[in-house]
Amino acid sequence: MQPSTPCLRSFTDPDSFYAHLAEEHVGRKSHGNLSLNCMWMGCAHGDRPFSKRDHIVSHCRAHVPFKANVCVDCNAQFKWYLPVPLFHIPPLAAAVC
Repeated sequence: MQPSTPCLRSFTDPDSFYAHLAEEHVGRKSHGNLSLNCMWMGCAHGDRPFSKRDHIVSHCRAHVPFKANVCVDCNAQFKWYLPVPLFHIPPLAAAVC
């Protein structure tokens, strides 16, 4: 399922963009406008609805170049939030006993 009219709004701030996606395109059940299908043009997931609102909101991040989360240790940027800088932790297989 694809939208009949593409959204042509542009954003320079990732927080505003994600808020726009979550509120205007995904919507909310309480507002009666919830859509669990990805309407991004060309998305392979578009014909399969997500089971939860937070799943589709997270999925939308895969379509955009914004990397809103920054590591405080090394300034690396990520699309998704990592509560602990996991990329700094060495794999367990490399640990010596």
